[in-house]
Amino acid sequence: MYIEATIQLIDKVLRKRFLRLFVVIAFSCVSFTSIAETEKHALVIGISDYFFDQTIKDLKYADKDAIAVGEALDQLGYDVHQLTNKDATRINILEAFRHYASVLDEDDEFVLYFSGHGARDPVLPNTTFWLTNDADTNHLDRNAIRVSHLSEYIAGIPAKRKLVLLDHCFSGDVELESSTVPATDVASGKSKDVTVTTTKVVFKGPIPKNLRKRLVREAAGVVVIAAARGLAFESEDLQHGVFTKALLNALTSRTADSGIKDNKLSLLELIQYINETIDSLTPTGAPKQKIRTSESVDDSADWIITANLPVDSTDQIAKYRVTIKLWAQQKKIPYAVRQRTLDALSTATDSSALAGLPPEQQTKWRALAEYVIATMKPQSSTEAMKTRALIELVEDFDQGNI
Repeated sequence: MYIEATIQLIDKVLRKRFLRLFVVIAFSCVSFTSIAETEKHALVIGISDYFFDQTIKDLKYADKDAIAVGEALDQLGYDVHQLTNKDATRINILEAFRHYASVLDEDDEFVLYFSGHGARDPVLPNTTFWLTNDADTNHLDRNAIRVSHLSEYIAGIPAKRKLVLLDHCFSGDVELESSTVPATDVASGKSKDVTVTTTKVVFKGPIPKNLRKRLVREAAGVVVIAAARGLAFESEDLQHGVFTKALLNALTSRTADSGIKDNKLSLLELIQYINETIDSLTPTGAPKQKIRTSESVDDSADWIITANLPVDSTDQIAKYRVTIKLWAQQKKIPYAVRQRTLDALSTATDSSALAGLPPEQQTKWRALAEYVIATMKPQSSTEAMKTRALIELVEDFDQGNI
């Protein structure tokens, strides 16, 4: 039994490595990180800058959304491949799908995140596209990606669990607008009015319902969580799309960990948290935003997105404060060092702690706080190393070197 399991494991690793080598050769224009060492994988796409077609209105935070989601998933142990702005071309996105279809096994898990514009073809109004960085709204089939094809790409990925997170502007329909303008007839040289057709992006309409249904129908094991948003749902205060901000809160803290508080985030908890939070994050005066979820798996409570949610920063700093006080009681650091470090940590959790101080003093205290947190955080550092570093930090602070 043990020997058979070992042989299967070796065979799986070798098969993955061989396929990965093949893909790197075949798709040399796109660099991928190795994914043989992990079972959780993510393709993260975000497009704010649509350089090719000036009729497509740029977004403010779609690329930042993707970068933040990619970083959060990376911290949770996912092997992340990220495509933003100029890298998020049609060919690069399709090659990424082919890559995952070739390399992943059915035991793996796959997350797809997309933040950007969606558009409907003006000639075929029931045909919807992802607008890639190089999309041309006059030739959508050439450089954009048909959403109806998305289900086929996802179905081709053999992972048994696939989570699709969509933060689109579908909301972003592409419509044709006709207008009459003066022009000169080349043949006769006479002036006349002509009708020209131009393309513009308008913001209305929900994510197509058939997209979620088709993804689930054609790709077993898929869960789709989607939010339609227009420009109103990109918040200056949040610096993110509203849906993505709720997602990031769930991935980067323990606020979505409900029930027994086991520091795990299940798919069910993720869905519930986003549903409960998204209204409170929606800008004042904007229409209330609802997410739509389609599921083709019946174990959303057992599907664990991560088994090790990060500690909230405020909780972690509270633990640092307790440790520093203990070290002072044990005479491992002087009382002055205790006070300086505790005061510095206060600036990291209380924005009013620096009220009344000159700007340069506020900058110094914030810098000291960052150094203290960086000193306390590493698991590899010994207690003696940390206490010595704190003493040196406070000396530098008092001497004006920070």
